[in-house]
This record gives sequence, structure tokens and C-alpha cells, in this order.
Amino acid sequence: MSKGMRVGKYKELLLNIALFALNTISTKLITFLLVPLYTYFLTAAQFGITDMSLTVLGLISPIVTLSVGDAVTRYVIDDSREKERYISVGFWVTVIGCVVMLVILPILDLPLFGGLGDYKWYYMIYFITLNYNGYLGNVARGLDRIKLMAAASIASSLVSASSASVLIGVLGWETEGYFVSLVLGGLTSICMYLLIGHFGRYVGVPKYRNDEKYIKRMLLYAIPLIPNSIFWWVGTGVNRFFITAMLGIGSSGFLLRRAKSRIF
Repeated sequence: MSKGMRVGKYKELLLNIALFALNTISTKLITFLLVPLYTYFLTAAQFGITDMSLTVLGLISPIVTLSVGDAVTRYVIDDSREKERYISVGFWVTVIGCVVMLVILPILDLPLFGGLGDYKWYYMIYFITLNYNGYLGNVARGLDRIKLMAAASIASSLVSASSASVLIGVLGWETEGYFVSLVLGGLTSICMYLLIGHFGRYVGVPKYRNDEKYIKRMLLYAIPLIPNSIFWWVGTGVNRFFITAMLGIGSSGFLLRRAKSRIF
């Protein structure tokens, strides 16, 4: 490899690192600035429901989607000649995961989930947009579309923040406004991937006989990642269920609001 090629690769690496850093810092900052809005306009119970939605999603998403997005990233990089196959398989596995979530949606009516069932259709739409936003982000990473991924993430955060300010702070939609703002942010990102990245062209009609080897290869890689996601969730989210079951969703939201309010 010539010196010029090495320098070019180092520049590309540094640019990607800078884009990832910008993406992380900007999205975290926007989320940080939204905390006062949520804590001021939402009651403790409403705040607890928003947190419960994130807790449930963190547990269910990797299970029903089989963590297929991680497999898409890997095999699009390793076997770029067949990238259309891997991206298409990942898309349809995610569709099946969303259907499974729709089937089990009534479980959110159980008292264990602290009233999240009252907003289960909002949650379902949020679940779909979040999972496809994440899936398309994995596709972008595999295709080395880092600039697009960073731009989509930042745009999504800005739309979520601005719409939350209007829907919750001005229109008083409260919990509904929380979900709608996140859906709008997710749709913004998805539209950028589809309209600017043209990722939709990689998705074809599924044919099991033609895609069987790709499905097996991807699932053999992705399924062992599911326990890792679950163990991370246990360390950060399982206590929400215990608090809600014993003290109620209001107490869970109060404790979370108090913890986040200390930052300010």
C-alpha cells in the first residue's frame, strides 16, 4: 500500500470518528435539554409510563427482531457483492418482528406495565419506527454511509425535540405528545435513508429457497447476540418492573424524575 493510500485511509478513519462523536454529542445534548420539559409538564405517573415504554422496548426489540441488524452490518461489509440479499433478508425479518410485537401487544394491559396498555397503539407505532430507524442505521454503517447516518440521527433528534416542545409544552398533549414526537423524529430519519440513501432499492420480494443460506448465516451470527442484550437490560431496566409492581407507576416515575432532576 502506497503512502498516499495510507494517508487517505487515516483521513477517512478520523472523519468517521469525528462524525460518530458529533452524532453522539448532539443527540445526547438534545435529550439532556428535553429532561426539564418532561419533568415540568408530565406528572410522575406519565413520566413513569414513558420510561416503562423504553424499558419494555429495550427487552422486546432484540428478541422479536433477532438482532438481525447487527448481522446486516457485518455481512454487508464482509460480502458486499451480495449486499442486496442481506439487506432484504434483514428488512423482512424486522417486518416479522413487528408483526410478533403486534400479536403480543395486549400483554401491555397487564398491571405489571403500569398503565402502558392505555397507550399501546402509540407504543406500537413507536416500536415500528424505532426498529426500522435502527435497522436502516445498521444498513448505512455497513454501506459506509456514515455521513448520512450522522445527518439522519441529528435531524431525527432535532425534529423530536422541536415537536415535543410544541406538542407537550404548547398543546398539552403530555404522554401522547411524547410518543408522537418520537415517531415524527424516527420517520424523519427513515425518510432520509430512503430518499437520500435510496436504501429501498436493496429490498426485494422474499424467496426462501433463494435466501435460505443467507438467512441461516445471518441468524447464526445474530441470535447469540440476544442474550447479551438481555443481560444489559437486566442490569439497567429490570428494577423498573419491581418498583412498578410494588409501589406503582407513579412512584417509579417520581424516582426517575428525581434522579434526572439532580443534574440541574
